[in-house]
Amino acid sequence: MRSMTETPETSSAPSFDLAALEATASAAAKLAPGNWFWRGNTDHEEPSLNCIVPSLGRVEILGHVPIDRVADSFEARQHLREFKDTFMVTDDEAERHMADWLWADQAYDLPNTDSRLSVTDERNVKQPVRDLAVYEVARHRGLPDDTPRTHEGIYRGNIVDVRNPIAQHLAAASADTVLAMVERIRELEKQVQLVSEAAVYLDDLIGETYGGGPTNDDYVREAERLASLSFASGAVKAALNGVRPYDYVGSEQADKDVRQPFRCYVLSSTSANPESDSEVSR
Repeated sequence: MRSMTETPETSSAPSFDLAALEATASAAAKLAPGNWFWRGNTDHEEPSLNCIVPSLGRVEILGHVPIDRVADSFEARQHLREFKDTFMVTDDEAERHMADWLWADQAYDLPNTDSRLSVTDERNVKQPVRDLAVYEVARHRGLPDDTPRTHEGIYRGNIVDVRNPIAQHLAAASADTVLAMVERIRELEKQVQLVSEAAVYLDDLIGETYGGGPTNDDYVREAERLASLSFASGAVKAALNGVRPYDYVGSEQADKDVRQPFRCYVLSSTSANPESDSEVSR
């Protein structure tokens, strides 16, 4: 059984990289400060995650952006290949199909569009997430994170990250991570509460310390006890204010905490026993 004065065991709360979380949150906060909120009107648009940026107004953090279909693109080549693999068609039929796929109205150069997931960038401009993807193959092969899908070395489209602070923050701050942080905060609050109660208890002991006995030795013992209690109380209060014990020991505040109760005691006892006052002062 562990004694009440033994060093507490390490917290059982789930672990997480606090420095990494702070870094991703700070980067995201630069792009999207303040509160985040959902908005939209499903009669006319897709819902989106937003914030208010000073001098800019409402900024769409996470939403959708229409992207024109382009003939010379990976998506077009993939669509044509899948179409030919599925149906036995001639080249003319394939060409007509691709024209229908590409154009909403070719006579007016009005292309079809695809709705893509988007995030805001450092300019508060919406960027398609797929254009910021980090491909798994690129990481495995040591290629730069911005290697595009069209690169000859990227033979499959699996991604492992998105090169954007908002996207990285959303991935890092998962529900389990937030719950782990809440659990750790509650444990720390409990520890602070217990230490605060200890400080109050020590202060009560200082206030109730017996004012000395009939001999000089009694006065000295009580003064030493009072100084010890005051030092212990001061160390606890310093810790609650973020001061390490080793920094507190020997500090001006520690000296004051030790001397102040003693001076108060001597002043209160001078009129009753002036001889003992001079004896204790020595």
